[in-house]
Amino acid sequence: RKNWASSPYLLPRPISFRALAVDDNFLSGALPRSLARLSALTTLDAQMNLLTGTVPTVWFDGLGALEVLDLDSNFLRGGIEGIGRLGELRRLHMFGNGFEGTVPADIGDLTALEYAYLDFNNFTGTVAPAICSLKDDTGGSLVKLAVDCHVGCACCSPCFGLALEH
Repeated sequence: RKNWASSPYLLPRPISFRALAVDDNFLSGALPRSLARLSALTTLDAQMNLLTGTVPTVWFDGLGALEVLDLDSNFLRGGIEGIGRLGELRRLHMFGNGFEGTVPADIGDLTALEYAYLDFNNFTGTVAPAICSLKDDTGGSLVKLAVDCHVGCACCSPCFGLALEH
């Protein structure tokens, strides 16, 4: 197991590259706040690791060019409020973690969003109408929105092949 918060994963100064793929590497520990310095980053793929803790809110301000955020299948928790500040985001993969609270309404600010996988978490409540307005059948770009079946959602993709009745 490699702790992502220790060397060589720390970023002591700004570095400019567009993609960071560290998926399926048995990385453990917290998500480094220092990744917010990668302002040109368009793809961050850290799925299928052993990452814990919360998503640093500084990411939502520092990673403004991010188009793909894939944190599927880790052990992350907490909320993701503020994620709507990632204005270029097209793919949001948060499947299979321990995120909680309501699905943030500011996801509705992500007008380029095409895919959002938020299922297999601990979200509660109802998906905001602003998020549903992103669906491709209403003139938006959102093709797939997946949340757990117990989350109220009038526009989500079916869960486990069954139509949602909310």
